[in-house]
Amino acid sequence: MPAKKEMAKWNFSIGPYYGYNLEDEAGNTSHLAGLNFAVDVPMTSWLSAGVEQAGFYHFDTPNNGFGGRSVASLDLTFGDDTFRSHIGGNIGYLYGAGIHDDFVGGPEIGFTAGRFMAKLAYDMPFNQDGDEGIINTTLGFSF
Repeated sequence: MPAKKEMAKWNFSIGPYYGYNLEDEAGNTSHLAGLNFAVDVPMTSWLSAGVEQAGFYHFDTPNNGFGGRSVASLDLTFGDDTFRSHIGGNIGYLYGAGIHDDFVGGPEIGFTAGRFMAKLAYDMPFNQDGDEGIINTTLGFSF
C-alpha cells in the first residue's frame, strides 16, 4: 500500500501589496501600496485558515499617509502542493491615513503554484456601502 502523502505545514509568504480604494474619506478613489505578510495553515485537504498583515502607504488622496490591513481568512482549497487554488472569505480591520478605519469583510480567491502565491480580495468596510470597498491584490513568495 503506498504511503499517504503528508500535507504541507504552515506556509509563510511575503510580497507586494496593492489596493484600489473605491471611496476614501474624501469620497474619491485612491491607491494603497506596500508589503504583505501572510501565514496559511491547512486544516484538512480541502480547508485552510490564514492571517495576513499588510503595511502600506495610502496615496492619491487629500490625506496621504501610512496604514495597515489585518485580516484572518477561511478558504476552501482545491489541488495539490504543485498548484492549489482557493476561494473563501476574510474578516479583519483596516486603518490608516485617509481610510475610514473600521472592520472589513469580504470574498477572497487565489492560488499557490510552487513557491509563488497570488490573492485577490474585496474588503467591504462595515461603516460604508458594499460598493465603497477596497480591491486588494497580493503577490508573494512562500517559504
